[in-house]
Amino acid sequence: MFLFIFIFIISVTINGTSAISDYLLFSAEKGHIQNVKKALLTGADINSKDYFGKTPLILAASRGDFELVHLLFKYGASATMNTKDRYGKSALDYAKENGHEKIILILKDYGAKD
Repeated sequence: MFLFIFIFIISVTINGTSAISDYLLFSAEKGHIQNVKKALLTGADINSKDYFGKTPLILAASRGDFELVHLLFKYGASATMNTKDRYGKSALDYAKENGHEKIILILKDYGAKD
């Protein structure tokens, strides 16, 4: 596991995001909370976006992953709260679309705008 993370740390930047930020995005999309935490502690950019413009917060909110959304806020995701992806949707839009009431409430508590 250490070697896997080390490889991400020393790799070059591709398409505007570092490999550790790509690891963060992948982990957020899959709901791997411990890997998200490791990526953030290793220097992953919480504001990173995937090819579709989705941030880790958007990915977690669309999954309805309350624990992961809470963790991302702990590490500063509120700065990207109202960021929209290529489709013009924010984390709040995805939470509403998928009926994730707990996620909607926490996003609004942190200042998400409709």
